[in-house]
Amino acid sequence: MSISRAPHGKATSFPLVEDVLTAVFRQCLEDLNLDQHWMQQDASQLVLKLSLVCRSWRHITLNVADLWRFHRVDCMRLQSDDLFARYRAFFASLLIRSHGRICGLCILNFPGPSGTVTHAPSLWAGMITAALAVCERFRFLAGNGSRIHQSTPCLLSAVASLATCPAPRLATAAIVVDPFPLIPHIRIAVNSLFNSPTAQGIRMLEIKGLYLRPNSLVCSRSNLTSIDFCYGSFQRDVKPLIAHHRLTLQSLSLANVMVDEDDLQLAAIPALTSLTLKGHSVALLPELHATSVVELRSLCLESATAHPAAGYLVTFLQQHPEMRVERLSLRIDADDLSPFAQPMSFLPHLRHLSIQGNIGPRFFKLLAILLTQSTLQVVELYDSPSFMEVVPSLLQFLRGKALYSGLPALASLHIHPAERFTIPCFVRYSDALALSQLVREFEISGNAARDVLGDFSHWMPVPFLQAVSSRMIAELLFYQLLLRITSQNFVAGALAHFPPVYTSYWKAFCRGELLANCSWWTLC
Repeated sequence: MSISRAPHGKATSFPLVEDVLTAVFRQCLEDLNLDQHWMQQDASQLVLKLSLVCRSWRHITLNVADLWRFHRVDCMRLQSDDLFARYRAFFASLLIRSHGRICGLCILNFPGPSGTVTHAPSLWAGMITAALAVCERFRFLAGNGSRIHQSTPCLLSAVASLATCPAPRLATAAIVVDPFPLIPHIRIAVNSLFNSPTAQGIRMLEIKGLYLRPNSLVCSRSNLTSIDFCYGSFQRDVKPLIAHHRLTLQSLSLANVMVDEDDLQLAAIPALTSLTLKGHSVALLPELHATSVVELRSLCLESATAHPAAGYLVTFLQQHPEMRVERLSLRIDADDLSPFAQPMSFLPHLRHLSIQGNIGPRFFKLLAILLTQSTLQVVELYDSPSFMEVVPSLLQFLRGKALYSGLPALASLHIHPAERFTIPCFVRYSDALALSQLVREFEISGNAARDVLGDFSHWMPVPFLQAVSSRMIAELLFYQLLLRITSQNFVAGALAHFPPVYTSYWKAFCRGELLANCSWWTLC
């Protein structure tokens, strides 16, 4: 196809058709990976910027429903009554433009300055109710300690609206009320959450900072597969929730939930595959002696001390020899993690080990004795300040495991130093080279070890490299000048014994005139 040039030297413009622009805009949203990061980015702001380019772009962005299905709002930006009124109008148009389907809605810092607006509790409750009627994933983060007295009525009204609001599409819900350090006595207690007849599709629930009153109902018409609960009492808040959803529950995460019952009688959780316990919740492990968890495959523990948590883990594993735990994650803020080496002997099916904290040299020394014949294939080590002291025992463990199996000791080894450490301060070059020879895949700070080992900039400080390179350049220039002067003096002295014609050739060569004015047969 030939394109002729327009009069006056201007090229003819060919605007993109509507279908092409629509595909481009959708690809922009796909590049943001909103299905995974919908809580970190506000897609509606990107769409609004695209609509400001021209009239045709505005027409497309306002009429394509897929571009308006992810929304994130920070309530701290609603600084005045006028901004709040304008946002309510925008939110209403957002629901219309999405054609009755919101894939992800995230409300941050609720209610922010808008909590002091007249009739704010009823206005926010109406907006949340309208959004949940068409929303699939909902995250609600409340907390603003500086204006807690003014925002408490608004917060209570919003939480109360979640009890009976229609939510036929809702699959994921997170209600997070950060603790208020300035006024710690304020408690948000609820009787009901997501119990409308239409709220039957909720599968994942996160609750933080809410306290459930006795005989409260939470997602009573749904079959939850994942529960993430933070703070509160296990007996009052968590136990009834687990009991109601135990047949479908697959993932359970508890953070700082007080285990306030000595003889805990909890029925079997047959589908549970992942258990995460943080802080005070670690004490739940020995209380599960009468609870069958035969399908448990992943166990994660976070604690500020090592000895009680390690003892709880040993008791739990001894009580449930039928489990086939394949993944163990430890996040322990202690000086030595060697007490956790003994529980490893009760995990014959362990394949993935992740440790964050000060491991200590004794940990892998004990593993070299206990886990030589294990099925361990992946090891991840994070933020260990004394990793250099750990490497000798780690090498001993890997060599023993490789000697027994006749194969590389591990399929994958990942080490991640803390941000304040550079790689030379975390592991020596010789140790990294030895580790790379014992595993199939070795990564240091997220980079392949072969690339890190081949790049000496990772192993030498930047100021040192700059000083060495600048000195080498200066010395190179000096030696080049010295060599040129010496060679000219030597050749000039040698030519003094030859006929004058050779001397003229040498001077012409130094001036660059020889090759331009003479040919090789002249020289011959």
